[in-house]
Amino acid sequence: MSRVMKSPRTPNPKSTTIIWNEAELRAFINHMVENVRKGLKTNSTFTKIGWENICKGLEAEFKRPFGKEQLRNKMNKLQKEYNSFRRLLETTGFGWDANARTATAEDSVWESAIQGNKDWAKYRRNGLTWWLELLEIFSDNRPMEIEGFPSLLLLFLCLLTLLMIMMIFRRWILMTVMVVATHPKYLLLPSGNLTRLLRIVGGRARQGQSRTLLRTSEIF
Repeated sequence: MSRVMKSPRTPNPKSTTIIWNEAELRAFINHMVENVRKGLKTNSTFTKIGWENICKGLEAEFKRPFGKEQLRNKMNKLQKEYNSFRRLLETTGFGWDANARTATAEDSVWESAIQGNKDWAKYRRNGLTWWLELLEIFSDNRPMEIEGFPSLLLLFLCLLTLLMIMMIFRRWILMTVMVVATHPKYLLLPSGNLTRLLRIVGGRARQGQSRTLLRTSEIF
């Protein structure tokens, strides 16, 4: 009796690892970039909605199941690649060739770097095709995080600070303007008296003395 052999390309969604082909890897990275741009990634992983979007997108494209744990494991491996290649680019003497998508350096620099880290030899041969995409996914300098929360929080804090500053100086500014603008002799005041007037009004405003306007005539 013949036995039906299960295709090695048919993954088990309960397994934590699968074999990725180039098309699947490219699609996975593209889906991650898309959800990063939607603000569905934290510093370390995607939100629940983000993972659902990625999983559904891959399943719709390749007509087979993808487990979230499989996707997380692959993401972790890609992040290790990202960290390794980033350290290589940060090494003195290395640059980035955007057209070839690879690191560039003199032969002597490559040889010295590979002696210190054998894993970098593969980058000398093949570069890292997905470097720019992985940079967008894993870089800590993204303009937005979960649904733009940090950006909105920063904007809120800036507005709150500005509001507090305005509240502190509002009373002093208003009272100063009122005194100077409404005084019948403000155009004829000597500069010394005007300066003294402003200082007294400002000081009394900060102390909460509402009777400042009534006593400013004592200056003259």
